[in-house]
Order: sequence, then structure tokens, then C-alpha cells
Amino acid sequence: MAAVVEIVRAGLGVSILPAAAVLHRPPEITVRLLVPRTRRNLAVAINATAGPAAKAFLDQIAVLRPE
Repeated sequence: MAAVVEIVRAGLGVSILPAAAVLHRPPEITVRLLVPRTRRNLAVAINATAGPAAKAFLDQIAVLRPE
């Protein structure tokens, strides 16, 4: 993300980024929110030998999945 922000800062391009990526941006970068708002589908990748903390995390996010 930092490299993309630097490319934009240098005037070499534009980008669509997560809002969190531009919270602490250089002052010369202007941010516009996309209209209409966008929606992203995310996935979680986990190793088959993941430890108890990773498995507990999966259990927690499983209950957040919309029907």
C-alpha cells in the first residue's frame, strides 16, 4: 500500500485503496470516497496445522458470517 501511495504522491497514477490505507497520507494527496459505496467480499486463509489461537479466531468469525 505504501508503494501505491508513493506512486500517487509522485503524480504517476491514481488508485482505489481501502480507506485505512490513506488515513495518514501526505498532504498533497486528495482522497475522494467512491459513490456508490463499494462492498468487498473477504476470505480467510489458514494452514491445516494452525495453532489454537488461529482456530479460535476462525470460530469467532464464523458466527459473523451473514446467511
